Amino acid sequence: MTILTLKLLISVLLLVSALVAAFTMFEVLGRKERRFDTEKLTRVHRVNGILFFFVFLALALLGMAYIALTKAELSPRAAFHVMLAHGVLFLLIFKLAVIKAYRQFYARVPTLGIVIVFLALGTVASSAGYYILARMPISLVPTQTAAVREEKDAPDALKGKELFQAQCSRCHDAKSEAAPGSLGMKGILKGPTLPATGRPATAENIVLQLRTPYRGMPAFPHLTEAEVKDLIEYMKGL
Repeated sequence: MTILTLKLLISVLLLVSALVAAFTMFEVLGRKERRFDTEKLTRVHRVNGILFFFVFLALALLGMAYIALTKAELSPRAAFHVMLAHGVLFLLIFKLAVIKAYRQFYARVPTLGIVIVFLALGTVASSAGYYILARMPISLVPTQTAAVREEKDAPDALKGKELFQAQCSRCHDAKSEAAPGSLGMKGILKGPTLPATGRPATAENIVLQLRTPYRGMPAFPHLTEAEVKDLIEYMKGL
């Protein structure tokens, strides 16, 4: 299991925890009529808050581990994700400080809770949400539409670059020759062998890796033959 997959699974747990926090808070503080036992909801909210903190901490550590592993410069989306995560962390610390020590600000706690929930949702959406969308087919257009391209059409490196950015860039660095974990793709088809599999560096073995991946890499059965050719054409120029 890769770091990204583990981070995705834990992000789902964080999302559920954030929704539980919002539900219990709204039920206790936002309703005049009581549908549930207030004391039980309060206990659930407190236990869930502890769970939320440790799940968030685990995600933060995984995120830092991934950045340290890849040594890649953060994309604008990743930088925005980090900013949201910092906002969640700082507000969590401030909320705990208000609850434990600075009681004169206690009236602000519900507002802080709402802001933390929305920032947490944004944090999950900008990472796990993007990861899920990136694994989906590049287009909702039926594959028959792409298959209409005639064989005489030359592969398009520009389209291959767009495919790489959408489908591959979350795990592979096109500008690196030897990123940790064999993630570097620069010169991938210019050396004697492929870095991860040790197979000869040929277009055929790239196709084989896309269809029947080696180790933890996911398969890409949704890519059409024309799209694979475009992707290989782009990789030839790395």
